[in-house]
Amino acid sequence: MILEEDKSKIKETIKDNQILIRKAMLTHKNVVKKEQTKIKKDRKTIDLYKEKIAKLSLEKERLEALESNSSGKGMNKEFDNMDIQSLKTEIFKEIAEREEYENKIKEIKEEFNVIKHEMGGLNATQQNQERYEKHIKILENRLDKANQKFNESIEKDKILREQIDKLRKERFIFEK
Repeated sequence: MILEEDKSKIKETIKDNQILIRKAMLTHKNVVKKEQTKIKKDRKTIDLYKEKIAKLSLEKERLEALESNSSGKGMNKEFDNMDIQSLKTEIFKEIAEREEYENKIKEIKEEFNVIKHEMGGLNATQQNQERYEKHIKILENRLDKANQKFNESIEKDKILREQIDKLRKERFIFEK
């Protein structure tokens, strides 16, 4: 009876461990999905800003070409200079935003790598499952050996009881 209780306790701990493994696998998958979606969104915004920067730089080049080709009227040069200055400030803003988004992507990638490392990599859950299964096999083997020893001791006990009963009968007969 004690062995059956141990066996049930072992089974309960195995079930608990399996539940914990499943939960860890689900949280790992969810975190990976979230981080990947963040990275995709940030890449899209970076691409958009790259396109904007390219357009602005083309516009800047066009305006500079117009400025160099212009006849040199004072009024047009002032407006062109103002346009160029505003374009330059917009380009610098776009470059700053791009760098900011690149830094965010780097931070997210680092967080993702840290989480991935903490989880033990992609095969961690499978390795944990294999380790638990191996431990289960070892415990089952120990339980089988203990059952064998228990059965052997019951058999020896039975033989000794038969001998005791036989000796009691002989004593009873001898006393008569």
